[in-house]
Amino acid sequence: MSISNFEYKKMVIKCLSPVHITDEVGTVYSYQYLYDARTQRVYFLNERLWSKFLFEHNLLAEFETLISTKMRAGTLCEWLLGKGFDIGSLDGAVTEYAEVGVAPEVLAANKMRLTEIVRTVHSVDGQVYIPGSSIKGALRTGLLFSLLLQEDKLRMQAWNEITRILSDKRLRDKNFALSRLAQKLEILVLHRLKIPKNNEPDGELLPQSSLKCSVMKGLSVSDAYGDGSIIPVIVQKREAVLMVKTGQIRIKNLNLFRECLPQGAHQHFSITLDKAVFSAIGIQSVAELIKRQQDFTQFILARHKKLFGGVLKREFAAAEGGNIFLGSGSGFLSKTLLAVLAPDEKAYTAAAALVLHNNFYKHAHLQLDKFAAPRGLQTAKTRKGSTLMGLCAVTEE
Repeated sequence: MSISNFEYKKMVIKCLSPVHITDEVGTVYSYQYLYDARTQRVYFLNERLWSKFLFEHNLLAEFETLISTKMRAGTLCEWLLGKGFDIGSLDGAVTEYAEVGVAPEVLAANKMRLTEIVRTVHSVDGQVYIPGSSIKGALRTGLLFSLLLQEDKLRMQAWNEITRILSDKRLRDKNFALSRLAQKLEILVLHRLKIPKNNEPDGELLPQSSLKCSVMKGLSVSDAYGDGSIIPVIVQKREAVLMVKTGQIRIKNLNLFRECLPQGAHQHFSITLDKAVFSAIGIQSVAELIKRQQDFTQFILARHKKLFGGVLKREFAAAEGGNIFLGSGSGFLSKTLLAVLAPDEKAYTAAAALVLHNNFYKHAHLQLDKFAAPRGLQTAKTRKGSTLMGLCAVTEE
């Protein structure tokens, strides 16, 4: 549907891999959920109602003792069952639940425990969804990428500034300086609108740093929801790492679990594009906006595939058709800024190693990242195998 300068499109997101967007709840620990190994489900607890249940059944002191022992005797669910209660006995103390998609051998090695779980975002009625702000943020990243590729002179100037920042031994907070540079670049490429102060046509203009001057004000993205039947899944964080001494890729299973939208889930949302506003950067349709995002995603995938494709063949084969990364690990500065600005691969690797060294100086990045940086790729391990994280396909309904 097109009305005047506005284009409205109903869209659908297909999750080609698990999608995790951290909820404000953050991490929950083994005493804050019930993991039922029989049904392979995790039940999350309302803290107030759970405390009320424990108090009413005179179990509060014993529960506190259980926490102090760090659950060494077993899971919270096992303890509850041992007291003669089941999940149904808890009334409203259970808020949501998730399927456990963790590989059986991992569970067995971990004594059938999940330890810490990072929650994904939920609506007020308990549905897993993707915030419109996350989608819009990903689209913004793709636009920054595509617009910077068109600006050879700006890229060269920005790279010289990055080189200066990273080589300045007196500059302590290099991350802040790099963030300021990224902000400056965003203003230069996305803040194209000339907006008068106080709505006076011939009056003084707002400074270009004002958010009102950004073309992103011409893009509205709704939250993305499923049909209400989607059950989130718990997956294990996994990492593929290049071992410098051998040149081989090593797969590391990490003792960290994430609640995610499952692979294959469909979420529906809408996009409204102000064509008059977006014409400032040469975009006239939602389709063209998605095409820019696809180009960016393929750029990222190609970089990952070059390093990890030999070991993660199935994972990259399953990534065919992906045109957007959503959720954890899709930041612009960390994965894209250096890559799009660097004059060549060698310069990019050296700069990325320096950035990582400044952030994690104990990890010996300057010695280990001589041939590739970063050397790791986040994936997820499930019962069905290994998969990339956060890759989706956005299409028009």
